[in-house]
Amino acid sequence: MRALVAAGAFALLLAGSPVAFACEGSVGLLNDTFDALSPIWSATTDISVDDGKLEINTRPDKSEKITADPKFGDIDACADVIVVKASDLAAAYVGIGFWMTDNANLYTFQITLDGYAGVYRLSHDKWDTLIKDKQSSSIVTGIGSVNTIRVVTVGNQATFYINGDKFDTLTGTPPDDGQHVGFVVEGPEKESATFKFDDMNVTYPEGQ
Repeated sequence: MRALVAAGAFALLLAGSPVAFACEGSVGLLNDTFDALSPIWSATTDISVDDGKLEINTRPDKSEKITADPKFGDIDACADVIVVKASDLAAAYVGIGFWMTDNANLYTFQITLDGYAGVYRLSHDKWDTLIKDKQSSSIVTGIGSVNTIRVVTVGNQATFYINGDKFDTLTGTPPDDGQHVGFVVEGPEKESATFKFDDMNVTYPEGQ
C-alpha cells in the first residue's frame, strides 16, 4: 500500500464438491456468492450485502479486514473485487487476505484500479512491503471495473494471479495452526471508500 506503508447463498463449506469459478481446484472448501450475509464473516467495520455482493465502506486512515471464520491449510482462493467509490484510485487498495491469523497478523495481495498490484504483510499491526507495487496490464482499470484475483498457497509459497494471468510468487511464513482467508481494503488518506466483492471461492490447490 503505497500511502499506508510510506506513512447467495449462505456461505457453504463444500468439502468434496466441485465449484465452477476462477479457482482451479476440484475440492471445494468454501463458496459464497453473497446472496445473503453469512455469519461466518466478521470485519473491522460494518459489512452488508447489496445486489448479491458483499460491501464495505472504509474508515478514514484505516485498513479494513473481512475474515471468514473457518481455518484452512493450503488453499486456492479467488474472488471478484470492485472499487465502487474512491476519490483517488492510486490510494484505494483491494485484495485477498491469506495466511491470516487475526486482524493484526496477515498477508494480503492487493490491486489498485490505476493498474498496480503488490503484496504486503501485517505483523503485530506493522505493515511491511513484500512485493512492491508494480504495474500489471492484467488489471481492468477504472471505478466499477470487476477484477478476479487469486491466491494459491502451498506450504510456505504463495502465488498470485489477476484475471487468470500469473502476477508473482513469494515465500512466506504461514500460521502453524492453519490460516483464515478474507479481504483487506484501504481507502485514500483521510477519506472513506466503498468496495464490493463477489463469488468468493476457496478450493484445495491442485497441480502446483
